[in-house]
Amino acid sequence: MKKKSTRSCLESFRHPNWDYSLSAAYFVTINTALMAHYFGRIDDGTMRLSPVGEIVGYLWKQIPAQFAFTKLGAYVIMPNHIHGIIQIETEQDSKLQEYLIPSLSKPTPGKGGGATGVHNPMLHQSLARVIRWFKGRTTYEIRKAGFTFVWHSRYYDKIILNAEMYDNVSDYIERNPLDWNGRLTR
Repeated sequence: MKKKSTRSCLESFRHPNWDYSLSAAYFVTINTALMAHYFGRIDDGTMRLSPVGEIVGYLWKQIPAQFAFTKLGAYVIMPNHIHGIIQIETEQDSKLQEYLIPSLSKPTPGKGGGATGVHNPMLHQSLARVIRWFKGRTTYEIRKAGFTFVWHSRYYDKIILNAEMYDNVSDYIERNPLDWNGRLTR
C-alpha cells in the first residue's frame, strides 16, 4: 500500500477562486520557522532590530525596485514575523479604484491563484512571485552574513477589499509592536 504524502494533504491558505496576479492590495504575514526570534526585540512598544532584522527591512523596501508592478504600504518587522501591505498593479493604467476588486465568489476562468489553480502564479506578476523572491533573497543574504536563519515554509495573506479595510490593516500593522505583550495602548 502506498503511503499518502502529507504535502498534498495540506490546505492552501490562498483563496481558491482568486487570481493573485490581479491588481489589488494584500495584507501579508511571513513568519520565521518555529516562530524563532531572529529579527530583534520589543522594548516599551518599540521594535529594536537585530542585524538579521535590518537585512529583512532593507530587502522588504527593495520589493518595488525588484518588481515594478508592486507598491508597498505599511509594514512592521516583529521579533519573529513581518506584516506588510503589498499592492499589485499589473495593468498599464492601473489605479486600485478605491480598492474595488472583482468578486471573490466566482472563479476566474482559466485561472485560480490557489494551489489547485490551472496556471502557475510563479510565471506571472503575482504575489507568490514577490514573496518567493523576498524569502529567498533574505535567506541568502542573512546566511551570507554568517547567521543561521529559516523562514516558515508558508505565508499568510488577506485580500484587502476596500479603503476602510486598508486603513484598518495599516493601523493594525503600525500598532503591532505596542500589542506585543498584550498591552495595547490607545
